[in-house]
Amino acid sequence: MTGTLTPITDGTGTLTSIANSTLTLAVENANTTAYPAEVKTDNPVAYWRLEEASGGFEDSSGNANHGSPSVGGLTYGQTGEVGNAVLFDGATGQITVADSTTLDTGDVFTLEAWVNPAALPAGAKTIFDKGAGSYRLEIDVLPFPHFALYKIGVGTPIVKSSAVIAVDGVWRHIVVTKNGSTIAAYQDGVDATSAVANQTIVDTALSLGIGGQAGLFYNGSLDEIAIYPTALTAARVQAHYLASGGGLTLSSRTDNSLVLTPA
Repeated sequence: MTGTLTPITDGTGTLTSIANSTLTLAVENANTTAYPAEVKTDNPVAYWRLEEASGGFEDSSGNANHGSPSVGGLTYGQTGEVGNAVLFDGATGQITVADSTTLDTGDVFTLEAWVNPAALPAGAKTIFDKGAGSYRLEIDVLPFPHFALYKIGVGTPIVKSSAVIAVDGVWRHIVVTKNGSTIAAYQDGVDATSAVANQTIVDTALSLGIGGQAGLFYNGSLDEIAIYPTALTAARVQAHYLASGGGLTLSSRTDNSLVLTPA
C-alpha cells in the first residue's frame, strides 16, 4: 500500500498543517504478505493463490489439493487483487482439483474468491463446482448480475447475493458461508445475503472445478481462492477483505492527525 500526502506549507517548504490537506491513497496490488496470513489464520483446507507463471496451481494450505490447468483457455500472470491472478477465457479454461478427504466438508464450509469478470455470462458461470449433490458457486445475470450458491441438481439457489457484480475492471471479494441452515453471502466485506432456501450439501468423490465445469465457463480473472471447513464469521470475512488493502479511506482531522478507516 502506498500513499501520497500533499501538505500545507508556509512557502519555505515547512509543514504547517495536514488538516484539510489533499490526500491520495493508492492501493497498488494490495498486500502480498498480510492477506495470505489472514487467510491462513482461519485454516483453509485449500488455498490457491494463483501466483504461478505456468503449469499447475499450488495449494498453499498445506493439504496438497493442487490444481491442474486445462489445455488452453488460461492466461497466467495477470494483475490480481493480491499479487498475480489468472484470466479464464469463458470457453475452455478451468482448473481441476482431484477429490480428497480435506475437500469433503459436508454441509459446513466457506467458499471465498476474488473475481473480476471480463464479460457478463448469457447464463450461469462457474466459480466453484464439486459435482452432483454438492455445491456450485456461480455468477448469474438474472434479475441482475450477482453470485449465488446452488446444490447441483436443484434449480433454486441456496443463497444469492443482493450486491451487483459489474464488468468494470474492479476486483470484488465474494464469500458464501454455510453451517447447516445458517447461510450467508458477503461482497467486499459486507453482508449481502438474499433469498435463502436451505438445501443439504453432501460429500462427493468428484473432482472440484474452478472457473469451469460441465460447460459453464467463467469469463474473467480469479484470484486468492479458498475453501474452509467452517463457516467464517462476518468479522473474519471483513478482516480478509480489509487485509487485501481494499475498502480503506485516509482522512485528516482538525487536530492534524490522520485516520485510516474502512470505506
